[in-house]
Amino acid sequence: MRKSMPVLIVELPIDTKSEANSRDHWSVKAKRAAKQRRDAKYLCAINLKGFKAPHDSTLRVQLVRIAGRKLDDDNLRSALKAVRDGIADYLKIDDGSDKIKWEYEQMYLPKTKSIMMTIEVIDKDQGNEY
Repeated sequence: MRKSMPVLIVELPIDTKSEANSRDHWSVKAKRAAKQRRDAKYLCAINLKGFKAPHDSTLRVQLVRIAGRKLDDDNLRSALKAVRDGIADYLKIDDGSDKIKWEYEQMYLPKTKSIMMTIEVIDKDQGNEY
């Protein structure tokens, strides 16, 4: 039987764009990525006060990009890379670790630029079942 695990939902008002198709100078891209990473970490610190990932569990982190334009799958991941890094920084877990399962979605909403982040703790007894 599946245990009920904590789910946290946080809106991160961060504007993202596809870095894969961006023709900006490398320094402009680097500054944008650093700001997104810093903002994501800061917003997690404000909104996830007291949350600590259980040592023996895995986290499922879903990032939903909400914007006035949809991206294809590889561009979606590219647009959310710095945000993912900032969230991992806050959690103090490497973003490539098996302790975090990342999921990406997007929603079209004109004149909106934000990310809806959902964090769910997956009980170690559940394994990797979704």
